[in-house]
Amino acid sequence: MKIAKRDAQVFHNGPTCTVHKYAFPSPRLGLISAEMHGRYPERGKVLNELCDETYFVLAGSCTIHYETGDYTLSEGDLFFFPRGKWWWAEASGLRSVVCTAPPWTPEQHRQLD
Repeated sequence: MKIAKRDAQVFHNGPTCTVHKYAFPSPRLGLISAEMHGRYPERGKVLNELCDETYFVLAGSCTIHYETGDYTLSEGDLFFFPRGKWWWAEASGLRSVVCTAPPWTPEQHRQLD
């Protein structure tokens, strides 16, 4: 089954982050492509209330500021975000593939001040 990028839902999570949510054919898994340039979110931090996320870096780099410490990621690296944990990032041309379980929705992605 092919899913074209032009058919993905586009979400602009602020001026520094754009995601394409693909209509993945599973009720248990989701797939997103994400691009980040700069700090995300612009202030505070975010957490995913309902889904676990795994980021795989295709290009660029970022530093993830996470509950357990700071982690620098570059091409080929992977980072796992369990649901309910806060984080924020500083990215430079980051392009990533994000696998989620269950599928991600913007409503469950909450910003904290």
